[in-house]
Amino acid sequence: MTVFDACKAISAKDAADRAGLHLTQKGDKHWTNCFLHDDKTASLAIYDDGGWYCFSCHAGGDAVKLYELLYDLKPADAAKKLTADFSLTPSDHQAAPRKILTARDLQRATDDIRWRRVNQL
Repeated sequence: MTVFDACKAISAKDAADRAGLHLTQKGDKHWTNCFLHDDKTASLAIYDDGGWYCFSCHAGGDAVKLYELLYDLKPADAAKKLTADFSLTPSDHQAAPRKILTARDLQRATDDIRWRRVNQL
């Protein structure tokens, strides 16, 4: 698991809070003034799904991109700073490796289920 995988557990809202951005909730979004340009009204929206978007300068992304632009870092350095700020390591969120199912595997599983149900009758 990479440092970027560990960052997927961190929402843009949590990253913005940690960075000290003042957020105001309106509806299902959190709003703040964009740090990328001179903003008189809040134009940067942070969504519940973990992403963010500025309606003035059209920048957006996830928590890593927020840190990258906020602190003027390269993506890898932004991800490392983000995991350090949240005391995460890549191994903290290790998931079991996923098995990739092929069409043949799916057909075999379907046939097996069908065979079991027929035999139950």
